Amino acid sequence: MKTLNTEHNCGVAYDNNTVDFSTIAQYFKLKLQDNPKCNVKEMMADLKRVFELNISHDKCKRVKRMVLESLDGSFSDEYNKLEAYVIELRDSNPGSDVVINLLKNTLEEGTRRFLRMYICFQALKIGFKLGLRPFIGLDSTFLKGKAKGQLLVAVGQDSQNHFYPLAWAVVDKRTKNTWNWFLQLLQHSLDLKDGEGITFMSDMQKGLIDGVRTVLPHSQHRYCVRHIEANWCKIYNTGESKKLLWWCAWSTYEKEFKD
Repeated sequence: MKTLNTEHNCGVAYDNNTVDFSTIAQYFKLKLQDNPKCNVKEMMADLKRVFELNISHDKCKRVKRMVLESLDGSFSDEYNKLEAYVIELRDSNPGSDVVINLLKNTLEEGTRRFLRMYICFQALKIGFKLGLRPFIGLDSTFLKGKAKGQLLVAVGQDSQNHFYPLAWAVVDKRTKNTWNWFLQLLQHSLDLKDGEGITFMSDMQKGLIDGVRTVLPHSQHRYCVRHIEANWCKIYNTGESKKLLWWCAWSTYEKEFKD
């Protein structure tokens, strides 16, 4: 460069296609670490405000995904570590029951794809057998985010009425088959045999009711009053009927219940 022209008449250009993903990702790494919920539009506005750059929506979206994966690890990488994690859990917690199942059809194709996983630690098994009431609550919930599925849980109750986790599993769907699988493993972990002397409490989903009846036929199965109330209100939706229902639920003795 031999000459310098200090006067320019051209307008300011905000578009810069040469800015690569890694440069933008480096800028947003700490920002997304502090606030992972920062959306793409906010990222675009940030670049425009600070650097006067117009970056496309798709480019910012890819940058955000790149940064979050670098911070949390990609889902595929984490699933690839599960079998090693199972071995580590068994080695570090002797006596624990840790079961992982893979899809059979993918194994036949020479690949490995996660299906479901069950965990019950030895310390929890000992605590249930030595000091907890013969009462087990069963429930499930949807897993949100990129990895879908269902979380199945079994909890106990200690002498101070505090929840005590017993076992949990991640499954693909909440069906009679998955509940049977979970209950059979729970039966083995806690040595429940045919369920004699054990009371289960849950909502009224059919697959779970059938599973308890099949796997633990001599157990008692009771239902959460909140779910009974929801069905009750479809027919008797009055304040008085709800009050009577809860009075019945809280009755300790048969005479009190009948009164």
